[in-house]
Order: sequence, then C-alpha cells, then structure tokens
Amino acid sequence: MGKYFGTDGIRGNANEKLDVAIAMKVGAYLGHLHKGKNIVVGQDTRLSSTMFASAIATGATSTGAHVYMLGVCATPALAYTVSKGDFEGGVMISASHNPFNDNGLKVFASNGMKIPNELELEIESYIDGEIAIDVATGAEIGQVIEYHEGLEKYLSYAEGLIDARFDGLNIVLDLANGSATSSAERAFKELGANVTVMHGNP
Repeated sequence: MGKYFGTDGIRGNANEKLDVAIAMKVGAYLGHLHKGKNIVVGQDTRLSSTMFASAIATGATSTGAHVYMLGVCATPALAYTVSKGDFEGGVMISASHNPFNDNGLKVFASNGMKIPNELELEIESYIDGEIAIDVATGAEIGQVIEYHEGLEKYLSYAEGLIDARFDGLNIVLDLANGSATSSAERAFKELGANVTVMHGNP
C-alpha cells in the first residue's frame, strides 16, 4: 500500500482525508496519460459522490482526456464498461461498505481491472507535487459526455447471463438507497417478476 492508495483505491472521510484537490489530481494524471482518448466515471449514491465525480472530470479534461459520465451504477458496471468500450481507464466513486461520510476513488485500467501498483505510485507522486504535467489548451481540452447508455449495455449483458425467467414471482428488493437503485427494479421486471422496492430513493 502507498501513501494514498490502499488495497482498493483511495478512501477516506469526504473533504477530510479525501478531498476535491486529491480527486482533481487523480483525474488530471489520468487525463495526462490518456490525452485525446476516453475515460469513464461512475458513482454511488453517497452525498459526496457527485462532487468527486465532477472533480475527476475537471482534472481529466484539463489535461486533455474526454470523460464519459456513467452516473449512478454498481462497481461491476463501471468495470464492464471500461473493458468493453472505447476507454483507456475509469474511476468509480465509491467507498463500498464504509460509513456514508466516507468515499473513495477506485481507478481501473482498460481491461476493467485495478491499475498496477506502479501507476498508483506515479499518481501519488503527482499528488505530492513530485511530478509536473502539462495542461491542455485550446482544442486539446477534453469534453464531458453523459453516457447513461453505458449502463443500458451493462444491464443487457447481465440479464443475458441469467438462464431463467421470473414470471409470476413476487420479489421484494431492499436496495438500501444504494447504487442498485439505478437498475435493479427494471432488471427484475424485465425478467418477468412482480417487484416491490424498499429504500429505493437515495
């Protein structure tokens, strides 16, 4: 583990251990690595997640990458989207099971897996000011693109893995106001279930 990266990305109390400046620098370094190319950003439903997603996008576009915003999704949806789309990498804004006031940045390589330790150390060096990178100017500045259809593609893939129908079944989903609120109800209904949702309003 490094100074900022732990076993699963960077985590900490939002705007204390993990702040917007760190998120912008993570985004900026990824944009520097993938200038003129695409990265994708997903997020969970924590109060601070939109803030951090915006910071990643600001940093990455400032150094020349184009950022596709997947919106609220589960981490596997982000990993799938990175690996199957025209993306050089991605960032998932989530702290998984950590308390709600925490958040995290999970950085993915183009294969949908976590980035190698060597790249984590490079990003940490940039965060600490030990590495300088150029910003983009003029037409080289990246763009932010809403990419909700990416979640549609993931759902189609996930539903295709299920060799069964749920016609006539009554199912109660407790979504805990989390990332599955963007997809679970629809996915089960498309498989034929009668769905009742609990805690589906993040």
